[in-house]
Amino acid sequence: MEMSEVSLHKICLKRVYDLLKAGYWNSCPINPFLNLPNGIVDDLMAISTPDILKTSEVFLLLTSGSLTRLDLTSFGHPEESDLFLNAVQTNCFSSLRVLTWHSRDDKCIPLIETLIRSCSKLEEFHSSKLVNFEVFQNCEELRVLIFYVNPFLSDFAGSCKNLAVLSSLKNLQVFFTSHMHSHTIAKVLKHCPQLVSIGHNDSLDGLKRIHANLERKCECNYSEMSYQFQLRRCIWGKHTHKLNPEVVDIISYKSNFPEKINIAVSLCPFVEELIIYVNHADCIESLKNLKQLTRLKISFHECDGGYMTNFLALLKIIGPKLKFLSIDAAHPVPIDFICEYCPRLESLELARFATTSKSDQPPCNVSLKNIRVMKSDKNALLFLLSSCKSLEELFLCDAMCLDDTLLSQILRLNPLAELKICEVAESSLTTRGFRMFLETAVSLQRVNFAPFRPDVSFIFESLITELNLTNVVYGDMFDIPYGGLGFVTPFFAF
Repeated sequence: MEMSEVSLHKICLKRVYDLLKAGYWNSCPINPFLNLPNGIVDDLMAISTPDILKTSEVFLLLTSGSLTRLDLTSFGHPEESDLFLNAVQTNCFSSLRVLTWHSRDDKCIPLIETLIRSCSKLEEFHSSKLVNFEVFQNCEELRVLIFYVNPFLSDFAGSCKNLAVLSSLKNLQVFFTSHMHSHTIAKVLKHCPQLVSIGHNDSLDGLKRIHANLERKCECNYSEMSYQFQLRRCIWGKHTHKLNPEVVDIISYKSNFPEKINIAVSLCPFVEELIIYVNHADCIESLKNLKQLTRLKISFHECDGGYMTNFLALLKIIGPKLKFLSIDAAHPVPIDFICEYCPRLESLELARFATTSKSDQPPCNVSLKNIRVMKSDKNALLFLLSSCKSLEELFLCDAMCLDDTLLSQILRLNPLAELKICEVAESSLTTRGFRMFLETAVSLQRVNFAPFRPDVSFIFESLITELNLTNVVYGDMFDIPYGGLGFVTPFFAF
């Protein structure tokens, strides 16, 4: 019944939008959309998003005064800019909360800036073009400013963008432009110390600049300073292959890395979500002072020498609070220690190899709901899958150790009763194992095994029909965030 209601709602929206686009209500003396709830007007405008829009076709929606979300990316008719300006001048965007504009055309910037000035309740602005920050001075509720711009232009080189204006935006929480340089990060944090995120930018060098300035002003060591930022989401470090060896001494960068992390932790003690590219094992200990950390993506791809002992010691301290953990390590990761030290973990990603500290590790009871593992040995897979009674999503890449016998062992210990989504790229299961899995995982909704093997697809679809599993869909999962062959989420995102 609920699905029918949703479908009916969409059918009605589409019908109204088609009539709107055809000009059905253009002759009405009063805009018929004036009294519609915000949500309905937003839904009608959202239907139009795939189209190349004309302002004239949705003029009644634009001037309804009820829009809270607007994506101008599809407005591809510059000749209608005067008509759009007329809409802006009617003060009809006072309810707008989220504005998105991705365009290659600089000619529209003045029009967009005029629009922003009229959006007194604006909370978010997403754009592929920089605008003058002065236009946001009337947007007292602004929380998010995101600019996905050309990396050669994103650091405000040759532009008139006045970062000091940002200091008037007291509610701003997220400010991001692509590839911000360290001096820009330092300036942004100076003017907006209340920020919780600067997006996908490594903030280490910017924080080091701030620390150096504070040292000069205070004439004391950073350990004696009490200055702290409110950053909750950070990226620290970078792949060394992205550094220009003619500009950056890689050896020096790695040796100075622990000091930078120490500074960053002291200035940003409230970090809750951290993505870190570890370039030196000695930096790991400093992370224990991040008392509020709940989400951690950590890559040891750049780290030379032993680091696993230090990392496990860190997890003993911060693990009890972690809910999300993603590890990219060249060395095998002992999964039993992860489960022991992180009892509240809900999501786990291993980009390399999972193992156990001993071969006969008995299962435990962990709260993991989402698991993504690139490769695993038999002991690790048995321990992990038999321990996760609440598992809802499972993504395995190389699971050739998973055969019918191992699956039978796992299902005896844990029938995977809560599992809804399962994708396994490679395994050693036969038709018997597939049947066993489908009969036991009673909550299963989506499944995909061996996506490159048509014979497996045929077997699964035949079994689904034979077992009358009407709620189970077999096939690729590219519609699921980071499903398909991604297995591990991109390292810049949670």
